[in-house]
Amino acid sequence: MQHEPQRFPLQRIFLDLQNPRHEPLHTQAEAIEWLCANESVLALSTDIADRGLNALELFALIPYTASGTTGVSAYLSAEGNRRLCAIKILMDPELAPQALRKEFRRLSKGLTIPGYVFGIVYSSRREAAPWLERLHNGTQNGVGRSQWDAQQKARHFGKGRNSLALAVLDLAEKRRLITKEQRKGKITTA
Repeated sequence: MQHEPQRFPLQRIFLDLQNPRHEPLHTQAEAIEWLCANESVLALSTDIADRGLNALELFALIPYTASGTTGVSAYLSAEGNRRLCAIKILMDPELAPQALRKEFRRLSKGLTIPGYVFGIVYSSRREAAPWLERLHNGTQNGVGRSQWDAQQKARHFGKGRNSLALAVLDLAEKRRLITKEQRKGKITTA
């Protein structure tokens, strides 16, 4: 089934209390407390305040119907709980744990956060599961997301401790002093 990204108001999206990052929790406040204590939400919030949300990452949402209502009244964040937590606290620093409120107030001062995010709705956790596994379960023989190795990072970032080694290896290969096979895994050695 093909899903199209849509825009969702933040007030209709809630942290998933059954998120795999933590044991099942009972309230949004407990989830915020846990995420702030264990998942670098302050650092993520700082990055969001400086640069905004990463446009390459969508939220995966599953419908949530509040008790006593019919139809979808809200969504749970099956993917993006850390980002959602960061955004919600930037919008309302009083949601942060007491010890972090001052820092979140400073970050959010003068900041304009859009009242929406882009996401994709999945009918259930089961439908979202294969996509979440591709993001969070390693390379999975080429199906999942793969991390850049040291050589790939040096190519992308251009500067850093491996940039000179990359240049030396590139030149050595170009001049046929080594082969592609011989240079594999050698950047940190060089």
